[in-house]
Amino acid sequence: VGMGHEIGVTPLQMARAFSVFCSGGKMPALRLLNPDNHAKTLEPQIHHQVLDPSVANLTRQTMRMVMTDGTGRKSQSSQYQLFGKSGTAQLPRVTGGGYHEDRYVSSFIAGAPLSSPRLVVLCVIEDPDKRRGPYYGGLVAGPVVRDVMDFALPYLGVTSDIESPVAMAD
Repeated sequence: VGMGHEIGVTPLQMARAFSVFCSGGKMPALRLLNPDNHAKTLEPQIHHQVLDPSVANLTRQTMRMVMTDGTGRKSQSSQYQLFGKSGTAQLPRVTGGGYHEDRYVSSFIAGAPLSSPRLVVLCVIEDPDKRRGPYYGGLVAGPVVRDVMDFALPYLGVTSDIESPVAMAD
């Protein structure tokens, strides 16, 4: 569960909400695929307009700066212009209320390609091992999102939207 203090959402809710920025401000319908690729729609195929398209596009452009100037810098793709958002939240205590001071949930969500998004990927890592390095979402979960995008988008037949390759940071 991706969470902030006193706010909790499931990964499906987070990915669906993020998809609004990818679809011109429309909330996508939910569909499940069985192993035979037969879709079962969980709600009517109506896509509700929840944001003005210009606001959705401006937000997408702003989240591109997360990748170029913010917490996603080390998660940039050399093939696609990703736009995304990192998250780092304290893990809630199971008993006694409150939050752990030294345990976290690290997350990163991104869409791509920038001008015509085809895919949203979310990675949530609960309680990353701090002995292995920083625990921040952009550093722990961001590279996972980038790697999934770099594999899945070519598989879907999506061509690169980067003219000159960007050096990927480790």
